[in-house]
Amino acid sequence: MAWVLLALAFAVPGASAQGRSGFDHLTTGYALTGAHDKAGCESCHLGAVFKGTPRDCASCHTSGSRLARNNVIKSPQHLLTTQTCEVCHDTKTFDGAKFSHAQVQAGSCQTCHNGAAAPGKTTDHVSTAAPCDSCHKTTAWLPAKGMDHSRLNAATSCATCHNGARASGKSASHIPVGAVNCIACHGTASFKPSSFNHTQTTVAAQCSSCHSGGFPPADGKGSNHVPYASVAVSATANCDACHSGSYSTWANGKYHANFTPSGQCASCHTGSFQAATGKPATPIHNGVTSCESCHKTSGWAGAKVDHSTFNAATNCASCHNGGTASGKSASHIPVGAVNCIACHSTTGFTPSSFNHTQTTVAAQCSSCHSGGFPPADGKPSNHVPYAAIAVAATANCDACHKASYSTWANGKFHANYSVSAQCATCHSGSYLNATGKPATPIHNGVTSCESCHKTSGWAGAKVDHSTFNAATNCASCHNGGTATGKSASHIPV
Repeated sequence: MAWVLLALAFAVPGASAQGRSGFDHLTTGYALTGAHDKAGCESCHLGAVFKGTPRDCASCHTSGSRLARNNVIKSPQHLLTTQTCEVCHDTKTFDGAKFSHAQVQAGSCQTCHNGAAAPGKTTDHVSTAAPCDSCHKTTAWLPAKGMDHSRLNAATSCATCHNGARASGKSASHIPVGAVNCIACHGTASFKPSSFNHTQTTVAAQCSSCHSGGFPPADGKGSNHVPYASVAVSATANCDACHSGSYSTWANGKYHANFTPSGQCASCHTGSFQAATGKPATPIHNGVTSCESCHKTSGWAGAKVDHSTFNAATNCASCHNGGTASGKSASHIPVGAVNCIACHSTTGFTPSSFNHTQTTVAAQCSSCHSGGFPPADGKPSNHVPYAAIAVAATANCDACHKASYSTWANGKFHANYSVSAQCATCHSGSYLNATGKPATPIHNGVTSCESCHKTSGWAGAKVDHSTFNAATNCASCHNGGTATGKSASHIPV
């Protein structure tokens, strides 16, 4: 009777380890846990046969097994394994199995991870025949690491994987490279840094495609770069139109060596742009906006200013100061405040048209005619030493030379000065136009011309005979030459 009660206890669905009969299932050495605690006894003990009931999962949970009946069975897609069910499953639920990969042999992942037995490669997985564990780990499927790129080469289409979905792709700030393959610059060892050296793709006339400032580390032109696009002849120029020396530096740019503008110089030459000389802060440049009116693109030097609009009111010296433009030479005649244009024309600085009317010259001749300001000649070395005569000591040239400014020959000393002495200072025979005393006995030793002569003329000289006596040789003068001599009818003495 007892065995009948025990059989009934197992037959009642939901019987626990401690059945209704008070039977403790643990005494059999097999605890009823999880879903087994709610199963009917007959699920395992068919025909009330207790002895020999299997304890392994597969006997009840394998399709076709005698004990499978309505139990959850292993699906046909279940991965192939020699491990027992309980290694991965528990009695609570068949789902959520925890598979231990500890015993999995390297290179065999795809045996299970084929999309049927276990999740396989997704449709957007990178195209590869490499075994899963080349990149993935059993502890975590993602992130995948360790892709072997060593077998890739220039023919490999890197972008097939590196498209931002399957694997990291180009950043939004990557330089535009067209159809150039990633490996051409990045290699297979590391994506960074790149080894781009301008040889991997055509760059001629395309520099600005990358060097716009939007694709670091490809730098763009500086904020103080010359505004070449504003100049007609170079409006559509690319960087290498000027920067053609090499790809290693921007500093080799040469604009005028590659473009010949005929205008618009001031677009760049403002002083605000790199390497473009601006006009200096000088009067000649004030208000000027057209550099090419005076300068050439081949060089700043030798600028030809258009002087045709200048007049007597123009302050020539504001430019012709020796700095901005050539100024007066050190030997230029002193002209005070007189403007250059008063003597020099606007078509040429030399020759001058000075005619003594442009400035006050009265009593100032020697300011220029000193011999130090050619072509204004000074008095010759044999000019009479008028400054040694008391009455003319402070005289200026035009005190005697005042008939005109065209010649020195009109100088007249005695017509302008009345001298009563010092005649011999000039009348020594050494000075221009000043008659000297003749080499006659009467003049020997005489140093005072005015003792006999008058300043109005040499003729009619009156010799003072009061000092002569019997010892005087009268005939030395009265010889018919120096003075009247004896007449032919004079008595013989």
